[in-house]
Amino acid sequence: MDIEASIGLRLDGIAKNVDALAAEAEAMAQVREYERGRKFFRLPILHATPASSAVSFGGHTNDIYGVGPVTPDSGFIWSVRLLVINGMTASASSPDVIDIKIQGQRVWQLNGNVFAQTWSRGEMLMFPGEAFAYVNNGTFAATGTGAITAGGLVEQVPAEMMGKIF
Repeated sequence: MDIEASIGLRLDGIAKNVDALAAEAEAMAQVREYERGRKFFRLPILHATPASSAVSFGGHTNDIYGVGPVTPDSGFIWSVRLLVINGMTASASSPDVIDIKIQGQRVWQLNGNVFAQTWSRGEMLMFPGEAFAYVNNGTFAATGTGAITAGGLVEQVPAEMMGKIF
């Protein structure tokens, strides 16, 4: 009888270990499913040359180096996580200012003093066909070929998985 009880305890311990491993495997499968379809990547750097105290680039046009529209592919949605515009003139009283537009509507504004912005998941969304356009607001002091650059970081998900970015 003592032998049977001892064997029973050992088998019970093994069964508990197997159950724990199965639970861990299920948890890992849930993490993999959550991450499926999500992709983080850096936006291509767009370049612009200010002219006549103004600058306008991005949107659905090419930049000076031939980078075309930067927009989500059909069937995907972007959650913009970081946007940076370099090359603007900083100033305590009148820094260069660039409006950031989607579909002609201003959605944000950066300037020579505050040249980067981060967003949390789902705060700044872009859909297929939408692209950031960068247009100065007021007189623009920065000069030089390719002097202004814009880039950033986005999280991409398939449209049917949009809930993953909230």
